[in-house]
Amino acid sequence: MAAKNTMKCYCASSDSKTYAQEVAEALMKTDFDMMKQIAEVLLAAKENGNMIFTAGNGGSASTASHIINDLTKGCRLNHREGFKTTCLNDSNVLVTCLANDFCYEDVYSILLKTLGNPGDVLIVYSGSGNSPNIVKACIQARKMGIKVIGFGGRDGGQMKNWCDYCLLAPTWSMEQLEDLHVIYFHSLVCTLKEMLKTTWDVEIMEYPTPAQSQAVYFFNEKTITKIPGFDAFFSILQNTEINDCEESEDDFIVFCLTEEEVAEVKKAGGYAVGVAHDKNTLNLVNERKRVKMLEAGADCVIPNFTNAERLIKFLMRR
Repeated sequence: MAAKNTMKCYCASSDSKTYAQEVAEALMKTDFDMMKQIAEVLLAAKENGNMIFTAGNGGSASTASHIINDLTKGCRLNHREGFKTTCLNDSNVLVTCLANDFCYEDVYSILLKTLGNPGDVLIVYSGSGNSPNIVKACIQARKMGIKVIGFGGRDGGQMKNWCDYCLLAPTWSMEQLEDLHVIYFHSLVCTLKEMLKTTWDVEIMEYPTPAQSQAVYFFNEKTITKIPGFDAFFSILQNTEINDCEESEDDFIVFCLTEEEVAEVKKAGGYAVGVAHDKNTLNLVNERKRVKMLEAGADCVIPNFTNAERLIKFLMRR
């Protein structure tokens, strides 16, 4: 009797309608709170300019490859860039080289050690949770200060012990848990797209030239200093090497609060950064103001200065 129950647990129905019903029932048993936490981790990675790595084997490798399309292009909206992401199993050259010269168990951990940095995110997919190369990649990530998000199934295997966040598809069928992994991530993409509408981001239309990066000015300086994050931004700016000795009419960056200011900067040949700040909701973009600034020709639009270091790095081209 026990063997029969185990076999039934692993094998999905051969009837298409019943199979779909089984997937639907498993889907509704999902840990949706964990999905929300994962969305927040991915959004934080984007805000901080961190890389998101993905990896898997077999069908899970296909899912790991698929989702970088969703993160890079699918989450690209309103002139904003998508997430920085790459799939560790996408390069046949690298994977086969490392597997041949070292061993297959180490391919992802070697790649991660080479490419990753603290603060990055690793997303791994494993139906069993016991794939040695996935487990080793998780261990390597934890050593490096890289957050680990695991998508698994069944009992989670060894992988779940090395994940900061782990979402297990509530089924023992390999086919069905792989189905659920794709549904989970498409759902996350839809969640992220909605969250991105009201989340800090740099919207880049044109990059500043090296000449424009030599000096920074502010329209309505007294007003702009009241915007969240300005003090930290200005403090870092003061400690940044900016050569403004020989200013010309096109060697400056100007922060603007109105579309009229943007137009004036553009006429002068400067680089216009529009601050689409909503004073009533401190961390949200004022969408109407943002649109007007884009229409006026803003080269870049931000909602506030809260991500000061990233903004300085972008503007100074360093």
